Amino acid sequence: MAVPSTALYQHPRARSGYLGNNSDPDYNKCYGTSKRTSNNVQRWLERQAGWETRSKVSELQGLAKDLVAQGVQMPANILDDLNAAIDNRRLLNNVHKVRGSCDKQHMFALAAFEKVLAIFQHSQPLSRSSSFSSSSSSSPHNSPPLSPTRPTPMIVQKEVVTPLLKSGNSTFGHPFLNIKPTYMEEDPMWK
Repeated sequence: MAVPSTALYQHPRARSGYLGNNSDPDYNKCYGTSKRTSNNVQRWLERQAGWETRSKVSELQGLAKDLVAQGVQMPANILDDLNAAIDNRRLLNNVHKVRGSCDKQHMFALAAFEKVLAIFQHSQPLSRSSSFSSSSSSSPHNSPPLSPTRPTPMIVQKEVVTPLLKSGNSTFGHPFLNIKPTYMEEDPMWK
């Protein structure tokens, strides 16, 4: 069996754009933000649990459940990163669908972070006033950690560029231009 020429051969995940398609700066920016925010959330979970080694994405749900059982609440900056990670991973997932590619590891990570968000959402006390009274200091600058919230139904960002554009080396156009929010139920692509 002949070995493919390096000039013609491209790793399958590189073709899908998963490794960061250097020809499209918008994709790379979204991918970089997704990785940075995902890593911030994962590192926070590991530090809170006292882990000194890297966790696997498959272990995030267990870490989140353990922390919630201990009464740990997610701070606002980590919640922001978690929401940004989920939003960017959804956008990247849509780009992969437009390209006709699929990255199962990317989709697995998206599902894992969505589960972490759900675990922390369901763990919050029903009344925030109880967390104010448990504060040891009466300083007006002390406030309880924000509880994770997410609007429902979820809005999916849909690329409206049709047909697929080939501008420069880009294979899918610009994901941040001509985007309009659509509900998943209204979009025929999702049916």
